[in-house]
Amino acid sequence: LVNNEFDVILLEGLYLCPYIEIIRKYSKAMIVFKAHNIEHEIWERFAKNESNFFKQNYLKILSERIKVMETQTINKYDVLNTLTSRDANMFNSLGNKKPFFVSPVGIDVSHLIPQREKIVYPTLFYIGALDWAPNQEGLVWFIRKVWSNLNQKYPDLKFEIAGRNAPEWFVKILNEPNIVYYGEITDAYKFINEHAIMLVPLLSGSGMRIKIVEGLALGKTIVTTSIGTEGIDTTHNINILIADTAEQFQKQIEKLLSDKPLFESLGTNAIKFVKENFDIKNITKYLIEFWNKNLIKLN
Repeated sequence: LVNNEFDVILLEGLYLCPYIEIIRKYSKAMIVFKAHNIEHEIWERFAKNESNFFKQNYLKILSERIKVMETQTINKYDVLNTLTSRDANMFNSLGNKKPFFVSPVGIDVSHLIPQREKIVYPTLFYIGALDWAPNQEGLVWFIRKVWSNLNQKYPDLKFEIAGRNAPEWFVKILNEPNIVYYGEITDAYKFINEHAIMLVPLLSGSGMRIKIVEGLALGKTIVTTSIGTEGIDTTHNINILIADTAEQFQKQIEKLLSDKPLFESLGTNAIKFVKENFDIKNITKYLIEFWNKNLIKLN
């Protein structure tokens, strides 16, 4: 900051915001806070889903403390960027008065190429970081509440899981009949392209799920929760399937196992949806225009 002059300094997430004071001291750059999610909401949702009394209260205290930090950060930046309109509205309700711009995750549609001819149908799969608590929570819920019933009804059906950094206790939970765990894989897009039905059983978390947008771009037929598709503006039964209880989740999967035309149409519509809403070229263009406009105002 002392040796270089910047037009914009981008803070990627809440936990970089404590640096705002020192940035102001040494730079005249426009400070952009990019909020990937509503951080306290993640822990609020964890608390809601936690059955252990002591752990639930600990998570409530944690979420309240993070909310204080989030609220204290409001308006210390020059510009707010969020990934979803919902998150922008949440920040405004917390007191944001600064200019804000909703800039969803951009996808390079020329790079993510669907290869539907390679799909092995029917297969269920999951891919994601397995050291992230919301992913662990959702998979444990699915295995215990949904998979056991599905496996009895469809004994030849496989559920294939890929993801890095799974702790030892979690790997043991994956040791179930017809669950195949690969650990970290070298080519995520190849894995996604070769499998049929993408499962994203999220019960907590906040912000935009990038892996869902990438899955849609690759023409995946996805079953997720309302929280999973939050902020993506998908449409149930058109380009995705949404289920919020174990019974609904199983029902949507069974629907795809028995109705291949539905499986195909959801995947085709998913590709179209991403091209229309998440093309990185358009998103980047509008974001830079917004930044330039606010740079002029500040100067």
